[in-house]
This record gives sequence, C-alpha cells and structure tokens, in this order.
Amino acid sequence: MTVPAVPFSRLLSPTSFLPQLEKDPELMSSVTLRVLEQAARKWHAWHAGGLVLDVSLNISALSIGLAGFPDRILDLVTPFRLPPDHLVLEITESASIRDLGRTLANHDRSHLSGITLENPRY
Repeated sequence: MTVPAVPFSRLLSPTSFLPQLEKDPELMSSVTLRVLEQAARKWHAWHAGGLVLDVSLNISALSIGLAGFPDRILDLVTPFRLPPDHLVLEITESASIRDLGRTLANHDRSHLSGITLENPRY
C-alpha cells in the first residue's frame, strides 16, 4: 500500500485517492507499476544481503485487464532479477472488470509466467 504525502499537510488515506485513480485505468496502472518498481528495487537489495522474500502488491482489477499488463510487469521486474514466482499480486475488488476476456487472458499469462494472482476475499 502506498500513501502519498502532501507537503505541509497530512497523510492521505488510500480511500481518499484510489477512487480517483480508478477512474483512469492507465493512470492506475502507472501508479501500480511505479510502486512495483520500488518494491522490486528493495527486493534486489534485500536479496543481495541474503534475504529471500516474496513481494506482495495490491493491484486493481482494472490494471489486470489492460492490454499487455503481464508483460509490463515482467519487463519491470527483470532488471532487478525478481523471479516471477516471488511476486504475489492481490487483486482488489474496488473496481469492476471492464473487459472480462482480456482480464482472463492476462490472468492466464501472468500465471504461466510464474506470477501468483490472488483475490484475498475468496
């Protein structure tokens, strides 16, 4: 979970900004990929220090439905040598799926790449 800080103000709760992000799937995807990049960078440093951990990240159902999303994830984690089988993506239910066919295809592509997709509410 990420919480943006507003200078000279207070921390924002995710409920105050996630609904706005979910109005634009590409923007939501960009934020998700940025957070994943930060997590992959940290994972790489920890792994170099001898820690072997999984990275778990919440993603919107809108993001998993975007064309090429699994490949964008793999392209992002590869430079940090984060193996897909150490990546767990938890799909949130706050947004409805817009393109079920593409979402299912991306789910299958992610799974075949070794990425774990979870829906923690089921």
